[in-house]
Amino acid sequence: MNRILLIISISIILLNQCSYERINSPEKKRVSIQEINIEGDNKTAFIIKKKIMRFSNSDGKNKIILNIDLNQKKEIQEKNIQNQVTKYKLSLNAEVIIKDLLKGSDIKKTYSSNSIYDVEKRYSDTVNNYKEANKALIEIILDQILDNLRIYYSQ
Repeated sequence: MNRILLIISISIILLNQCSYERINSPEKKRVSIQEINIEGDNKTAFIIKKKIMRFSNSDGKNKIILNIDLNQKKEIQEKNIQNQVTKYKLSLNAEVIIKDLLKGSDIKKTYSSNSIYDVEKRYSDTVNNYKEANKALIEIILDQILDNLRIYYSQ
């Protein structure tokens, strides 16, 4: 019985010492994005803008403007013996310029990501593979942009 009480009390003490903090809490969002200008595919631009705005906090002390230039490229990765395409390579590049309104400085950064998807016998399956690859590329680019914003404006 004493052993059980000892284990429970040690567990409670250790759990109280845990320094868990939510990464997306309003206190962690120190950036106020005043404007986002995105050039490129409209659908991709909409998704990126929506997800980046979740990172913004209207009370943030760092006021910035984001200019993003998206370039998407699809090229043949592989062909079979009959000269039919079997794989495509999808690339997404984002050139980001962060304009800090308080400091008056610009930060330029380029992000890129690639994905290879298969061509299926049914066209609709190939389109689904393309959409999944595109969605994965968007998420990778978004994570990179948001990680850098967290690093630049973590104080």
